[in-house]
Amino acid sequence: MLALLACTNCLETPAVPVAAPAERDRGSEQQTSVKHRPTDARNPSGIGSPETIATPPETSQKAKAKLPQAADNLQEVSTQSARSKLALGSVGAPVLQLQSKLQKLGYYSGDLDSRYGEKTRSAVEAFQKAQGLPQDGVVGAKTWLRLSGGKTPTTATPFNSQAFVKSQAATPTNPPKAIAKSKITTASLFGLLVFFSAGLGVVAVMRKYGTVAQLQTALAGDFPYPVERRGNGLFDEPEEIEEFEQPVMLQQSPVLPNAIAWTLIGLALFGLTWASVAKIEQVVPARGQLKPQGAVKEIQAPTSGVVKQVFVKDGQHVKAGDLLVSFDPTAPKAESESLRKVRASLVAENEFYRRILASSSPIQVRPTDIALAPEVLSLAKNRAALLAENQLLRSRLNGGNGAGADADERSRLAVANAEFQARQQSAALAVAQLEQELSKNQAQLADSRTRLATDEGVLQNIAARNRLAVANAQKSLEIDKTILGRIEPLVEEGAIARVQYDRQLQEVTQRSSTLLNESSQGQIQYNRQLQEVQTRKAEIAQLQAEQKRLRFNIAQSQAEAIDKTSTIQKDILDTISANKQKLADLDSQMNKTILENQKSLAEIDSKISQTELSLKYQDLRAPVDGTIFDLQSRDAGFVADTSKTLVKIVPDDSLVAEVFITNKDIGFVRENMKADVRIESFPYSEYGQISGKVISVGSDALPPDNTHQTYRFPAKIKLDEQALDVNRRKVSLQSGMAVDVNIKIREDRRVISLLTDLFTKNIESLENIK
Repeated sequence: MLALLACTNCLETPAVPVAAPAERDRGSEQQTSVKHRPTDARNPSGIGSPETIATPPETSQKAKAKLPQAADNLQEVSTQSARSKLALGSVGAPVLQLQSKLQKLGYYSGDLDSRYGEKTRSAVEAFQKAQGLPQDGVVGAKTWLRLSGGKTPTTATPFNSQAFVKSQAATPTNPPKAIAKSKITTASLFGLLVFFSAGLGVVAVMRKYGTVAQLQTALAGDFPYPVERRGNGLFDEPEEIEEFEQPVMLQQSPVLPNAIAWTLIGLALFGLTWASVAKIEQVVPARGQLKPQGAVKEIQAPTSGVVKQVFVKDGQHVKAGDLLVSFDPTAPKAESESLRKVRASLVAENEFYRRILASSSPIQVRPTDIALAPEVLSLAKNRAALLAENQLLRSRLNGGNGAGADADERSRLAVANAEFQARQQSAALAVAQLEQELSKNQAQLADSRTRLATDEGVLQNIAARNRLAVANAQKSLEIDKTILGRIEPLVEEGAIARVQYDRQLQEVTQRSSTLLNESSQGQIQYNRQLQEVQTRKAEIAQLQAEQKRLRFNIAQSQAEAIDKTSTIQKDILDTISANKQKLADLDSQMNKTILENQKSLAEIDSKISQTELSLKYQDLRAPVDGTIFDLQSRDAGFVADTSKTLVKIVPDDSLVAEVFITNKDIGFVRENMKADVRIESFPYSEYGQISGKVISVGSDALPPDNTHQTYRFPAKIKLDEQALDVNRRKVSLQSGMAVDVNIKIREDRRVISLLTDLFTKNIESLENIK
């Protein structure tokens, strides 16, 4: 717009005197009034309209020489308004600008007289207080910055046509910002530039008349405010500019402005038509990494062990079957030998137990059995002794003399016969003693029955008392519930306070708790007394059993006196039975040991298989062709863990771009859509991009994690090429490289839709205004 004003001013036709003498006199008076009248709030600039400004037909050589100086001084005045410090007593254009800004902000209500007086100082101090600045009444750089809304004041452009043209030509035109997710080509930027430039031109034409008049007045050196020398480029002697003696009226040539206006209108129509026809690409941005199409192979150690030698290093290319790492076999071999020895010992122990269990007579210990554990041999000896004793007892029952038995067994038989005779003599004494015990037992039984009757009476009393207490508590609870039910409607109607209802409700709750407590306490007492009764009954039953035993022993003792033979036979049979029970316990213990040994053998066999497998897998080989990555073991001595990855192999498959798409963009992305892939390691502007195609889109969103704070959908992009042309040589892409992907979701969007979308959003925002 500045260039348009400069061109319009340069093409002004020479002044043509059109006023009559009387009108010239009036024009001179108007000029004088314009030059010397003070500014007012309605026209702060003090510059008259185009009809009231006049210039003389002829100017002295001195006045012509002062015109360029006036333009330079005007530039310095504008610059001074942005840089100079103002204080009490200052005058000029900066003060006028200061008063205007303070008036717009509501701090100044006086006249715009270009003089820094007390009113202006009070307004400045009020503004400085509101902005948190020192209240010194001096307008410095910080105060100017706050008055300009936090931005450095812009210096005015010099008022000459050449400077206007150069400034317009040197100032780059910022292209319109691209709408998010839209890819705008160079042609699109040029079209938008033409469109907005045409709009600015139309606005400039609509405002040109007043602007031209002000510019002419400034170039003529006619300032509506007094100027003072500040030592930095202001007018030294503004009164030296000679006043024009004869006013004239200027008339602007209508041809060139009309031509410029129609040209700008045509450019605007052309830009609108181009925006309706031109197409742009709409894309969805996404970020991710390059990864092989096949998953990276994470290789773990098959068994735990110590690394003996490493045959590869990071970045090395390997073939399937190549040796990667070898492990030290010393520990697996030692473990295998130890397990085999333990297994042989368990097998021998089981065979020995089975041989003992299969024989009904004592067996002889073999020399090979001596290597067995002492506990195993002890079980065999105990079993043999029990079998020999049973054979001797059976010999006594059958009337034998122990023939075939050894000396120890025969001695035992003699002792048994002597014992028989002693029993006959002590039988009578035993009967008397048993009868005494029986009398004592009967007395205890009678006392226990008396106590049982007392305990049963107490139990009945407790039961009756519990029923009465529960009934009373239940009755009180019903009464409280009835009262609560009657109060509730009154509370809802407001007749009774809510507090009284809550108290009654609390009373009902306490009654319920009391009922439960009394019921549980009564039940506890009842159960205790019942247990006492049951204990007493058990005691009576025990005494009765003891009484029966005593009677039985008495009868037995009496029978012994009659028939000692029957007693001896009974003792022998009891001993045989006890020995059989002991034999059964020993056999059960042996069988249990055999089962435990079988389980241990199964575990040992599993461990032996594992150690053999460890020996087999002492050499770790590559499963696929690829490149070594993230090698954990670099030297010998590394302890490998089966739960951790030892090395990774990146397969020699084609790389694909794995990216993540946000929720707001996933609705437009489909498979087989074209995409542009830019490698972050190689700047796009220098090395270009790689075309690709969407081959898969995730069916569900991934939850947020430490890396990604929002939900996102995974997608894969197939690359048309696996290398970039860098400095005239092909550089292969590597797995893990970061990429920026633009997925093309539309290629037929019109440029004008960018403006219509913006207009639609502004209209919709009006609907939300309260």
